[in-house]
Amino acid sequence: MLGLVQAKRELSAAKIAVEAGLAHRTLLNRLRELKTPVLDELTQEHKDNRVFWCLFQREQLLENPTLFHDVAFSDEVRFNLHGGKIECWYLKEENRHDKDLQVAVATRIKGGIMLWGAITACGPVALFRVDGRIDSGAYEEVLFERLLPYLEKHGRDLVFQQDKCPVHTSRRMGVDMAV
Repeated sequence: MLGLVQAKRELSAAKIAVEAGLAHRTLLNRLRELKTPVLDELTQEHKDNRVFWCLFQREQLLENPTLFHDVAFSDEVRFNLHGGKIECWYLKEENRHDKDLQVAVATRIKGGIMLWGAITACGPVALFRVDGRIDSGAYEEVLFERLLPYLEKHGRDLVFQQDKCPVHTSRRMGVDMAV
């Protein structure tokens, strides 16, 4: 039944019930048993580690209030019109991590926006819209078009913070950032 519902997403529940040979109410009752899981939920250990990190940074800032004055924090994010990347429906007794139950949402609905931004002790650097996916070329363009002019304008050297995303640590970026 789940396969039929996923394959016929454009059909109404009444039409799917007819195809499945079920009463409309029976189909609705079965679908109500389906659940959408929260994938990769944070464990208590993850939460505790984040709290510990924040408390440690707070102590460091109390000892040295200018600790982050020379740091530029940056990241990129994609906002999708349809929510997350994966939608997963499963029955109570089924495994929510079963790949057969996961449907890539992006294959059904297109649309979204990718943004890059950075912030320093002086304030926000800028928000920059990235067209399409961000690869090392697009990331390099963002840094050279937005971050470097900001650094030149404010005339200061900053430590550039970024996460370990493969785009940030690519061979191309290693060569370009060494300049």
